[in-house]
Amino acid sequence: MRKVWMLIACSLLCLAFAGVASSAKTPVVWWMHWQAGAEAWVKEWGVKFEEQNPDIKLELETQTASPRDKLVVTVAAGVGPDIVYEVDSVMGPWIESGITLPLNRYFSTLPNRNDFLPDVIEGLTYGGELHAIPFMVWPWGVMWNTHVLSEAGVRDFPKTWDELVDVARRITRVGSDGTIERWGVRVERGVSYQVGLVEALFRQQGVTMIAEEDTQVKLDHAEGIRALEYLRQLTEIGGRQAPRDVDVAGGTGGIYYSWSGAYWGNVIAARPDAAEPGLLGFSRYPGPVAGADNLHVMSANLFITSSSKVLDTAWRVIEAWVEPRNLRDYLIHRGMLPVRRSIFTDPEFQDNAFKRQMLANMYSPLLLHGVKHTRYDLFRVGVGREFLAAFDGQISAAEALIRAEHIINVELAKE
Repeated sequence: MRKVWMLIACSLLCLAFAGVASSAKTPVVWWMHWQAGAEAWVKEWGVKFEEQNPDIKLELETQTASPRDKLVVTVAAGVGPDIVYEVDSVMGPWIESGITLPLNRYFSTLPNRNDFLPDVIEGLTYGGELHAIPFMVWPWGVMWNTHVLSEAGVRDFPKTWDELVDVARRITRVGSDGTIERWGVRVERGVSYQVGLVEALFRQQGVTMIAEEDTQVKLDHAEGIRALEYLRQLTEIGGRQAPRDVDVAGGTGGIYYSWSGAYWGNVIAARPDAAEPGLLGFSRYPGPVAGADNLHVMSANLFITSSSKVLDTAWRVIEAWVEPRNLRDYLIHRGMLPVRRSIFTDPEFQDNAFKRQMLANMYSPLLLHGVKHTRYDLFRVGVGREFLAAFDGQISAAEALIRAEHIINVELAKE
């Protein structure tokens, strides 16, 4: 009898432990910051994900103070988050410092992975390893007022650098006192964005400022001078003031060069008629010759950190997040555009003319906004200042390129 009771007791203990094991949840910590008006939707998605995946405890953080600084400390201590949201321009330092993990083995199993814009995937791939999964993009290109151009007899947007310079001069209006009453063209003046803009013009000429494996650069060449002289011409025509998209929508500006599509919602909110055909146009950057055009995109991405101890489970979260139906619903709340081409034709992204134009222009070659090098974020501001000085006529194009070359090479020489 005693043996029988012992067997019963052991059986009950085994069942109890089995129950504990079956109810245990794998914790996954996800830092999903900078969500603007979509924060509530993201948190609600997290709750639904847990309901559908009862073996996962998703700790979704959207308001961590100084998350980038905290990421370095927590990963070094082995207690960092498992998943992190980051934009493409800041991915380099995380990759170089070993904070990101290669995701090829996971991405290769993702259904319909070829649905992602291939140039964006390529831009997040270093040394043959994909380090992050994009989930939304916004284009950077050229926005213009069609009425302003048509007044000057221009029906189609210029297809070459020379044509753009000519049209910009024709549509510029200068008052009797010499002030610009309507600017023909203005170029984005954010210092952080100038390297990316110049790189786009380098690439149109078949060269690049820096390749991902480079340890030294040479920028003072004919293609570099030609690119900077072109941007100096545009600055001379439009003036040094920062362009504003509302000026273009209102007709006091003609062409906004290197305009960020992240702000299309603001334009339409200020001018609802901008959503209708006929007021605004959006184009790729025209090339030095017709057919050499390209376009920037910026991407928002998710990566898994090197301190994560639950890689497979973290991937399950990312896989669920980038599922097309989920991304479609998220992007509607977030006000951005898809990185998955199957979503382009969804009625929600074809509901106004301006969005349709942006999506229609997102074809190869697309460039992530910057240069593909892990040190890019460390030299872009210093180099950007030199380029702006050239555009403003303070130094020559050759001098700016020599100074930029020095800044980059000093950074590349660091251990």
